[in-house]
Amino acid sequence: MARGCSRRVGGADAVTVPEQGDLFGDLWRVESDAGAPSNSQETPESIEIFREWLQDKAENDATGHSYSRRTANRRYARAKDVDRWFADEYEEFTTVLITYCQTRRDGESIPEHASQFYPRSVTGKRRRLLKDLGVYDEYAGISVLAPKHGPTDGDESREPRVPYPFYQSHGHDFLWLPGTWCRSDLAGIADVTNADVHVSVETHRSSDVTTPECVADRGADIDSTRGATTALPHELGNNLPLLQTRLDARGLPRYAEHWCAELRLADDNSLDTKGVHRLF
Repeated sequence: MARGCSRRVGGADAVTVPEQGDLFGDLWRVESDAGAPSNSQETPESIEIFREWLQDKAENDATGHSYSRRTANRRYARAKDVDRWFADEYEEFTTVLITYCQTRRDGESIPEHASQFYPRSVTGKRRRLLKDLGVYDEYAGISVLAPKHGPTDGDESREPRVPYPFYQSHGHDFLWLPGTWCRSDLAGIADVTNADVHVSVETHRSSDVTTPECVADRGADIDSTRGATTALPHELGNNLPLLQTRLDARGLPRYAEHWCAELRLADDNSLDTKGVHRLF
């Protein structure tokens, strides 16, 4: 993250960032002892290939990989460190949570659907807006794709969180901006065609930042020694499903494991490439 000197303090109107899990965090969450996915259904070939790759990584790659609990822990910790950095560096700062939902169409693969998030037309417009606000050299941001259940076709008897195989991707942007901004200042920051978009904005006075009570049992003890954090990094943690595994993606529920496998293999069906590469 580059540092600069331009800064502006604007209006203080805010839409509060939801507390942990209030938006989409619970959609993937499973019990911590979920264990290996069930074999009650025929295992897709992509999952079998992916599991073999994960097993090989677990045995031969000590550095870790993107589908491990270790990497998810590190990403969550880094987001909290960014939050603390803004609280230390600025008297006031603003956090922004953008959520994107798009329905996966019949016949559309998971990689095809995922590739529609974050088009250049959106990222380019955001870059211009942040430059106009004078914060482009100082802001920090993380983009995330995560698995999410799809439509249940009106069948209320289906498990609402994991109606396999009707699952898809949803996206989030997590932004930290120096100074105080309101939602109207950020108009147009997330215009995506055919997507359901929610933008939530919260302003903070650094001296008043306190770790949300909703995360008291998930690392608040660390926050008490390293520094308090806003709700934003914890909402990121809610969208890192691998935080709920013991080792790697083989410990995820079936729909989430299949989602990871499909993104890794992508349209070329190869493990030699990174597939659809987006932090999750």
